[in-house]
Amino acid sequence: MHPIGDVHPADEAVEAERLGFDFVSVADHPFGGSPTNEPLVTLAAIGASTRQIGLVTRVLGAPFRNPALVAKMAETINRLANGRLVLGIGGGGADNKMRSVGINPPSARGKIDALAETTAIIKGMWSEGKFTFPGRHHDVADAEISPRPTSRIPIWLGVLGVRGAEVAGSMADGWIPYLRYTSVQRLTECRTRLFGAADRAGRDPSTITCVLSLEAHVGPLADVPANAVVGPPEAVADQLAKLRDLGFDGFNVSLLGPDRAEQPERFAQEVLPLLRQTPPPAGATASGGAG
Repeated sequence: MHPIGDVHPADEAVEAERLGFDFVSVADHPFGGSPTNEPLVTLAAIGASTRQIGLVTRVLGAPFRNPALVAKMAETINRLANGRLVLGIGGGGADNKMRSVGINPPSARGKIDALAETTAIIKGMWSEGKFTFPGRHHDVADAEISPRPTSRIPIWLGVLGVRGAEVAGSMADGWIPYLRYTSVQRLTECRTRLFGAADRAGRDPSTITCVLSLEAHVGPLADVPANAVVGPPEAVADQLAKLRDLGFDGFNVSLLGPDRAEQPERFAQEVLPLLRQTPPPAGATASGGAG
């Protein structure tokens, strides 16, 4: 018996791997009354059951975790899964859930500042024998993990807004915003700011992976969430192609509907071939992940 749902997440990931998805992802909602799985623990189980599909946290709420421990856990999962982890991190929402477990929620700016410190600490501990970082929100002194990563672990930041774009552009390997909570115009503006920040930091913007998280359903759906991509395969592929043309390298797709068990195969067989037939802009790819 599985504690959440009828299908074990590792079994779902094995099926996603069979269907040709590039990665699977797990969202982070650690506290509250709705049943959830902790993402790092879940990805460890998935990594042990699969061989090649990527593993993504979508995204860890930074205020809930000690950055040094995240660095250690991520290194372990990545090593045991033969280099397949992408560490997605965000500033953290759900302030009421933070308060429920004794965490004082930072301000909106404070969350992004703390996210920048979290990113710096994780990267520093992965790359240096002993690492010291005297931050305002987080600090470490001669902190060390062993072994350190022998393969690159990308960090994708789930951010929006001016300050978030600055941090992602100057520090992150990737950007993974969520379409449900924003607009196409805001995504475009944020991507422009992110690339500008990369330029100012002396980085090549084209090296930053841009993946858009969204909800989708192949076929009719009675109750459509905000900004979800819904319709027959041709319409879904066309909507995704238009979003890709905004400058996204791929998508993290959470599949909806009462027929959710059938959706991964429909999406893989009926939508992805159409999307991959449509030439992407220079530098983009038609990759897809299942959330």
